[in-house]
Amino acid sequence: MARIAFIIIGSAALLGTFALGQTEEEAGKEPPTKIGQEDLKVEDGAAPKKTPALKKIEKKKSPPHIRRKLKRVPRGHHEIRFDYNFGINYGDESFQSGEEKKASEMTSQAYLSVFQKLKTNTNFHAYVDLLSDSDQVIDAVDIAKVDRKFNSHFSFSLGRNYLNVGGFENKALRYDELAVSSYTAYQLPFSDVNGGRSATVIQSDVSFSWLGDISLQITEDVVSISEEDGGSDADWSYMNTRQRQPVGIVQWSVSFGQIVPQIQVSSYDLNHSLYLGAGVGFDLWILSGYFDYAVDQRAYRDDEEEKKIEFSNMVAKIEFDLGAVVPFIKYSQLTAEQPDIDGLGNSSEDSFDDNSITMSGGFYMKSSYTGDAFVPYLGYMHKSQNINDNPRDPLSVEAVTQETYTIGAKGTL
Repeated sequence: MARIAFIIIGSAALLGTFALGQTEEEAGKEPPTKIGQEDLKVEDGAAPKKTPALKKIEKKKSPPHIRRKLKRVPRGHHEIRFDYNFGINYGDESFQSGEEKKASEMTSQAYLSVFQKLKTNTNFHAYVDLLSDSDQVIDAVDIAKVDRKFNSHFSFSLGRNYLNVGGFENKALRYDELAVSSYTAYQLPFSDVNGGRSATVIQSDVSFSWLGDISLQITEDVVSISEEDGGSDADWSYMNTRQRQPVGIVQWSVSFGQIVPQIQVSSYDLNHSLYLGAGVGFDLWILSGYFDYAVDQRAYRDDEEEKKIEFSNMVAKIEFDLGAVVPFIKYSQLTAEQPDIDGLGNSSEDSFDDNSITMSGGFYMKSSYTGDAFVPYLGYMHKSQNINDNPRDPLSVEAVTQETYTIGAKGTL
């Protein structure tokens, strides 16, 4: 009876529409499906053919709750990307050998990016270093996380991700960087992998239209591992020796058109050490790049007395998009205020003491035929820093420099 009433009401409404001289199409509604004689032909003993017109009508007959359920199940979307950078470097090895020695070497980087849409507002993303020489498989994984967006203001992710320290430079794709600052490469405060570049995190993001985006990451704190336990001096935590608590990292950013300022804060090593970072990214006309500044107050113990070493790091990079040619320049400086002992952060280039300056420049070449798939480049890097050339004498400091010329090609496939 309800169906008969529905048909009668619908017919009356349709007749009323024609009586007013207005078609449904003119009223902004979908016109009724027209069925021709070919749609009604039925052979003896056979079921009616499902012509396009009949299929359309059957689709309309689906109950509303079935239609809504079908709409909630999106089609799977996935994206696989391959990033590479292959080049030849020619320069001296003064940092490694202690004397000027010219040499050339091949550099090769290859990353695989996988994005998979699992369901509505839930995605999986992985970014893996295919040429990692680490013995630990996890060290080759920069990103492996699941994101869930609940609404336009709140999202949540779990897995391995870039840490919100080191500013814009730490999140720049490594295959795309000719020279990485000494701080980002070797001195980031978290010792998980990649010099603290990424780690396993629980992350929540909150967005406000007028306040910007606020992100909270929860990850493992730094842990001191003695040499007897198979560790090394590079694991320099002095307070959190037994992993007593996780660490929180807060990041705030907001977009003003093509200018994005951000602030990063983290208290770590049982809250005895503090990281503060501020920066801005921009993309204006033919200019793009970023500026980062960070202060890392790192606690340590000396004869049972707590002291602090303060790292200050500044990074600036600018690219000029001139069409077929994209020149770029980059500058970074790392200083360390410390007592009369060597830098405690001497985990890299084994003897860093203070005042590491890196300057690099060059240009990329773009073609409308190859696009982002093949981008050749030329580059130059000059690096200087003070090193402790005698581990037994902390006051024995020497200034060294290094120059490197690079030619290569990078791209995304």
